[in-house]
Amino acid sequence: MIELRAHTEAVKETLSEKKLTPVEDSAGVTRLMIVGCEMRDVQLLGPYNEVGIQVPVEPVGQSSCETYAHLYLPVTSEAARWGGVDILGMPKFIAKIDVERSGDRDTCRLAEAGAQIFEYSLKHRDGGPRKSEVWAFHSNRDGQILETGVEMEANFIESEDTDDVTFELGSHPVAKQLDDMLVSPEVHRVTIAQNISSVLKRPIKVP
Repeated sequence: MIELRAHTEAVKETLSEKKLTPVEDSAGVTRLMIVGCEMRDVQLLGPYNEVGIQVPVEPVGQSSCETYAHLYLPVTSEAARWGGVDILGMPKFIAKIDVERSGDRDTCRLAEAGAQIFEYSLKHRDGGPRKSEVWAFHSNRDGQILETGVEMEANFIESEDTDDVTFELGSHPVAKQLDDMLVSPEVHRVTIAQNISSVLKRPIKVP
């Protein structure tokens, strides 16, 4: 996962139809997180890749954990897309997602309809303590805000040393939308999660 900084007002406009409000990290700025995932063993769905482009939002209802909303959630399989859209109300679409290691670098490339959305690359990192985290995701299905919890356990590596990280936007319309939101393409934080075990909770309706 890489973290960048985005203009709060631009993110707020994107989330307005979902009736969600981004959390500011500093005046006029919110965090924008890009989470590249290899889903290697998913019950019922099988393996697929996914890239979450998400921001922290004000929780709706009684959630006490970190709460996020996806701006975009591309996936590589129709089974993953269908359930995410029809059941969870997530902004999923089919895309080409390549996650690869070459030498000492890990790279994630996202493209759709032959046009690149972005690519990021960083030096491979191993290790990190094993810990548990709980996230909540707000989405909107047919005008109803939903909350879907995710419980995960993994070896986490977190670093603000990002000198080795590169991030480049492409020519796709989503890339243009991201470019308009971002304060700059500079990456400010990296989080690596390895050996992940996670449980996706049943979505619940919130007021």
